Amino acid sequence: MILKHIFICFCLLFFGIGQFVWAQVEEVPKIEIPNNVSYIVGNDEQAALFILSSFLSGDFMFFLERDFKERNKLVLENSDSLVVFPQKKALLERKWEGYIDYPHIRLLPDHPLYFYVQWKERRSVSAVATNKNRIELHLLYAAKRLVELEQSLKKDFSEEVIKSILEGHQYHIESLFNSLKQGWKESKEDTAQNILKTEVYILNFEKKIRLVQKKNELVNEASGILFVYQKILEWIGTERGDPQRIVYEYDLPQKGNYTLLIEKENFEGSFESDPYEDGVVVASEKITPTGDFNNEWLVFNPVFLSEGKSKLTLTLPPFINLVSGGSFEATGESSDAVDGQKSKRLNTGKERKMELAIEHYNPYLSYDISFYYRNLMGSKLDFVVLGEDVFTEEAIEVVRETLPQTKCWNKFLYRLGPNPNLKSPKIVLEYPSEVVAESASLLDNLVVNIKWEPKPILVLTENKEIGSVFSSKKEKIDLDFDKLDLFEYQVTLDNSSQEPFFLVFNQTFHPKQQLYPGLFCEDRNFWCRVFGSWRRKPLAEQFHFEANGFANGWFIDPKIVHENKFTIEFWYQRIYYPGLGVITVIFLAGIAVFARERLKELS
Repeated sequence: MILKHIFICFCLLFFGIGQFVWAQVEEVPKIEIPNNVSYIVGNDEQAALFILSSFLSGDFMFFLERDFKERNKLVLENSDSLVVFPQKKALLERKWEGYIDYPHIRLLPDHPLYFYVQWKERRSVSAVATNKNRIELHLLYAAKRLVELEQSLKKDFSEEVIKSILEGHQYHIESLFNSLKQGWKESKEDTAQNILKTEVYILNFEKKIRLVQKKNELVNEASGILFVYQKILEWIGTERGDPQRIVYEYDLPQKGNYTLLIEKENFEGSFESDPYEDGVVVASEKITPTGDFNNEWLVFNPVFLSEGKSKLTLTLPPFINLVSGGSFEATGESSDAVDGQKSKRLNTGKERKMELAIEHYNPYLSYDISFYYRNLMGSKLDFVVLGEDVFTEEAIEVVRETLPQTKCWNKFLYRLGPNPNLKSPKIVLEYPSEVVAESASLLDNLVVNIKWEPKPILVLTENKEIGSVFSSKKEKIDLDFDKLDLFEYQVTLDNSSQEPFFLVFNQTFHPKQQLYPGLFCEDRNFWCRVFGSWRRKPLAEQFHFEANGFANGWFIDPKIVHENKFTIEFWYQRIYYPGLGVITVIFLAGIAVFARERLKELS
């Protein structure tokens, strides 16, 4: 037992001495006084974007707003710039004020009197005189079929009954679509409220049908219904003419004149016009670009904003399809089409492969690829994205997916993410060479759109030029720093300052990393170094914060702290030498006890 304790103490002693030796050769973390301090409202990812931009040069520090109100206020009041990122993107709210109502049903399809329910519904629809009322009835009866579907699945009804319910639901959805289009032609004003209600109902219907599709084998029936949903939603979006609006929310910590900056990106050929041509709306005030900053950011004219929540709204122009001939009206062979008159037919006998190039491709942006397809017979199609490597110019295959087999028209979606190594991408739809059985599929409405959102920030400028906000004119404070021990550093300012400043210690932030005014032991006396901090009081905790997202920062006001020399110490330093001494004593005592016991045994 004694040997075990001696071994443990030896290991601890060896570790402690090793730490001391390592401390003498380890590189000293940088200690600096930044010339420019930026207060950032945002998250870590947004702060990283700020650092990678060309805003700052020389010695700088950024403070990311946290939940400590006192420290936030302290740093904000003494910062050189205030940068506010959008807190979140606000989704456009739908204006229909109603709620989704699924009716109660008394009879299920297995009931002998169910035929009466069907007759009564058809009679009610034919009796109404206006499209507005007809749309309401079709929505009601489509909802009833979904209630019947849920209850029938719970009672394990036969597949024929389930199919008949789905067919009834699809009938009312298709009739609803026809009534919507007819009502829109006759009176847009009367049909507008129906459109809003239909959109909300269809989105809810879609969730229920997708659950059925996952849990049951009725894939083709569900796919057909989902396709009708998609057509209705697309028609609503087109006819209603919704602008492609993006809304951001900002939480401003103080009022003042702010300048909007939006990162410049190359999206040439992706929109029908310049997204910023009509300006941007900030807090109900329209602002327009006035120039750029460092050729990286668009600069808009300043706007006065109050403290608290503010909104920014940007209306995007229509997207351009980045593949030519994606509608297949000129090259299609089949009259079975989703839109227009023709669709593209691929088969193993005649044309088993199709290629379409993505135009105006920017490898640093994302793109949404969508198309409709339908399997007529045989094997499944492969969806492939090919391109060239930027450096080697060799052909590379970015993705290959086998499309699900479906007898109904179905929509396929794929997100092509940023890929700096990719150039000249193209979409390939093909039957693999190993497929020899007779197969055929239809394709229609292939669209590639840019998936892009602006990167806007607000900077408090107070009528100053944006460049001058990030270029400090403060007198530089030089300093010398030295590592005294494992967890102890001393800092000496070469020229004192009468203005408050920030001191940054580039080591991982810890609340127990403390700054003491003055030096403990200028002559580096050992006993003074061991017990020096026990009788000193560190800078108050409210002046210690996380700088640059990871480091230790302190705010020093010369009016409060009358020193130009400081000691940085981690609290472990207080117990390092005493602990090492205790371990040494225990180690030696253990050896003495062990030696005495051995001498007794020998005598």
